[in-house]
Amino acid sequence: MKSFVISGLSCQYGRKEVLHHVDVEIPAGAITSIIGSNGSGKTTLLKAMANMICPSSGACLFDDTDIRKISRRTLAQKLAFFAQEHPDCGYLTVYELVSMGRYPHGNESAEKFREAVENAMRLAGVEEFAHQRLSELSSGTVQRAWLALALAQEPELLLLDEPGNFLDPAKKLMLAATLQQLKEEKNLTIVMVTHDIDLAIKSSDHIIALSDGRVIKKGLPAEFSGRETLEEIYGISL
Repeated sequence: MKSFVISGLSCQYGRKEVLHHVDVEIPAGAITSIIGSNGSGKTTLLKAMANMICPSSGACLFDDTDIRKISRRTLAQKLAFFAQEHPDCGYLTVYELVSMGRYPHGNESAEKFREAVENAMRLAGVEEFAHQRLSELSSGTVQRAWLALALAQEPELLLLDEPGNFLDPAKKLMLAATLQQLKEEKNLTIVMVTHDIDLAIKSSDHIIALSDGRVIKKGLPAEFSGRETLEEIYGISL
């Protein structure tokens, strides 16, 4: 099982440093949630893990290799990124959208292509909408269609930026169950950025808390359920 290590990672936008020397090892074959208040550096950290931004210092190591030294195509076969916002693709059907996840794999048999796409739709719970256009679907179903696209890549590491957006409480519970299913069926390593501490606790094996671009706490979900944790991470006085 491949390891993912974040070593001495700092990132900045212009002159402003938003991550400060982050050292974290992502547990393989587990679900890790990254939590924190707005501006704490969560999405920046996730994008650095996906090689979408270049750190000012430090590195993200995938199986002991700096991800900046891995070709884009190879990295896309190993790692999938689910963004918080998606381009307007309302003219596409769900099947057409999810099919795009197979592009990094190049030429493959029609049978393998169809099997991967159909399995991804099944896992994301959108197979019944396969031939409907995204413009005809609810925002929550569209979110799951984009998740299916990421799953169609058949990655070893799945990075999710706020996957619970647009989902009602019942759908969030379904998302938590889906993530557990993915971990068990696909042996996936999953990293999820979320504002929703309840979703993190219910769906994760490991949680990392950021504040002002620094890791202030990491551990098991049970360690994040107390009032003191909310006050420490979110600055809330209860």
